[in-house]
Amino acid sequence: MTSETTSVLATIDRVEGEMMAEIGSTPDLARLDELRVALLGKKGRVTDLVKGVSSLPPAERPAAGQAFNELKRSLEAALLERRTALAEAALEARLLAERIDVTLPARPRDGGRIHPVSQVTDELTAIFADMGFRVAEGPQIESDWY
Repeated sequence: MTSETTSVLATIDRVEGEMMAEIGSTPDLARLDELRVALLGKKGRVTDLVKGVSSLPPAERPAAGQAFNELKRSLEAALLERRTALAEAALEARLLAERIDVTLPARPRDGGRIHPVSQVTDELTAIFADMGFRVAEGPQIESDWY
């Protein structure tokens, strides 16, 4: 291994530590997405580092490429783990905020009321009863059978 390869691998290790610390300190999902793009995007820091592989001797490029692939996999795994942790924390906070105290008394129920049509019918019946009329009850329909 040449000194260039050793320095590239040391740079990968150093950058991985910095990136992992940055991922671990991300406070919310929006910032995590921005960080993911900044690290692994087309113009991200890892992509810039990968461009340096072309300056290595051809025999040592596969080792450096493998190290970069491992770096990408570990960063993606750390991003996924942090995303899961942040999503769980957000869900937990939302559940605590929306919690309902089941020991509180219920709302009082409204009592039933007489239907307006039935009420008017009863009032008219009372008025006509006061005038001397009486209510005659009979079948609901008139037919030859009754």
